[in-house]
Amino acid sequence: MSYLTFEEYQALGGKCTESAFPNLQFEVESKLDYITSNNLSACLKELETIPEAVKKLEVKLINILQNVNNERDTSLSSYSNGIETFGYVNTSSENNVDLEGQILNRFKEIAMQYLSAYPQLFYRGRYIDYARNNNPFK
Repeated sequence: MSYLTFEEYQALGGKCTESAFPNLQFEVESKLDYITSNNLSACLKELETIPEAVKKLEVKLINILQNVNNERDTSLSSYSNGIETFGYVNTSSENNVDLEGQILNRFKEIAMQYLSAYPQLFYRGRYIDYARNNNPFK
């Protein structure tokens, strides 16, 4: 389920092209589901409309991801036509893994700020909303 359309994305300040939008949107929504243990998708399925905070969060994260993808150095450093050999400037998988971890951490921090009204999304255990009312130590 997509959280917003390309038209909504542009209206909220989106900067990527229409052709790049579906891939970036899928990646952002996948990362948000990972961060929230699929709680975000489950919560949004129950709602009739997507909250504005979720839409603005997705716009911000898509813009960040687009900038990160543009900054990655994927220029060709070598090419062999013996049997199709390619080489790229940044071939270290450690750098890519480290970058993905940094992106996930940054996404989590931003998501927790934007979705602070929904604390149950980031709780990995069982969340019982009415249990707060029974707590005498509150």
